[in-house]
Amino acid sequence: MKPLLGRFLTAADDRGDSPYVVVGYGYWQRVLGGRADVVGKAITIRKAPLTIIGVAPEYFTGETVGQQPDLWVSMRNQPGVVPGHDRLHGKGDEKVMWLHVFGRLKPGVTLQRAHASANAVFQNGLKAYYGAGLSPEKAREFLDQKLVIRPAAGGASNVRRTLGDPLRVLMIAVAVLFLIACSNVANLLLARGAARRHEIALRLSLGAGRGRLVRQLLTESLSLAAAGGLAGS
Repeated sequence: MKPLLGRFLTAADDRGDSPYVVVGYGYWQRVLGGRADVVGKAITIRKAPLTIIGVAPEYFTGETVGQQPDLWVSMRNQPGVVPGHDRLHGKGDEKVMWLHVFGRLKPGVTLQRAHASANAVFQNGLKAYYGAGLSPEKAREFLDQKLVIRPAAGGASNVRRTLGDPLRVLMIAVAVLFLIACSNVANLLLARGAARRHEIALRLSLGAGRGRLVRQLLTESLSLAAAGGLAGS
């Protein structure tokens, strides 16, 4: 992905004093008037002065499904942008899990292998962080956590986690209902065709060709299907 204007944040921007911000396309149009000279301009977010270094392209709306961030800043600027909540130095059971982490698999590494390796590191980190100074009950509660590695193509989504299984059940129920409706319509068409045997025999005796009868029946079926599709939509 390439920025529309300027550049994106880099690893160097998260070290030292780097009060930079990348603005989203919607914010650039809505608040900054779509001006081409916004790179290098200063804006203030909750008393935190930041310098615009780039504008994201229109098609990028963030990594979380259903959200459209206006701004991206480095993690180092979190205390200034969200004052009163230092989430970079949480301690004990006050630590907040607030980040989505994206990574790239090395060539030849499967999701299962990455899952096992990441959880081994994660569990060691939890033991080092929570192991001392907590009651046994609290320690068990906080240590009973696991990482789940999923493909990132669909983005992060809390909705998917809470509604994924119910939606799958609903889709299966809809598919079954659709199959029942199709079978009922097919039975009705077969019954209608059986009732028209005398009509078809009469048409054949009057000289109608089989190809013409097939075209007529297909036309009637397609007309019925089109009417049903329009009514359903």
